[in-house]
Amino acid sequence: MTNKSKKNTGFALLMAIMVGSLFLAIGATIHRIALIEIILSSTGKDSQFAFYAADTGLECALYWNYHYNPNGHDGSGSAFSVYNESSGDEVGSNRYLINAGSLPMIDCGGGPVLDFRQGDVQGGFIHQTYFKLDVPASGLCAEVVVTRLPGAAQPPTITEITSHGYNTCSNSDRRVERAIKATLQ
Repeated sequence: MTNKSKKNTGFALLMAIMVGSLFLAIGATIHRIALIEIILSSTGKDSQFAFYAADTGLECALYWNYHYNPNGHDGSGSAFSVYNESSGDEVGSNRYLINAGSLPMIDCGGGPVLDFRQGDVQGGFIHQTYFKLDVPASGLCAEVVVTRLPGAAQPPTITEITSHGYNTCSNSDRRVERAIKATLQ
């Protein structure tokens, strides 16, 4: 009988290793699935924050498009009226007066907008305004482009606002961008 018991030695150890390996593989698979789900939900949250930043930039541009200076250069009351094509008078335009400090800077989110630039394209027929919006409390930022196109009436009646929102202002691998565009006629 002693020979027979020596043949079965180690079987329990082999079974324990096999069962342990099976549980380890199942645990590693569950861990990987959970990690992927966390990354996906984080991306969804970052996407939502980027959308809210884009919406904030759009709302800021809409507000300043309608509530700036009722006696503005072109009579539109918009911060984005930039040039009077008929008179060629750029000195009286909102672009000149904002940059010279005669009119207040555009502010949103508790502070002035950053990198405020205006210019004309296509021979002065299209006016563009670019600005950055940084909301320090949330860490979100947006880049907004306001394009005023000539319309049938004076002042120009077509305004396009494109706002690109970001979940973070730093250039990182986790940065997500969302954009919103509005056309006003």
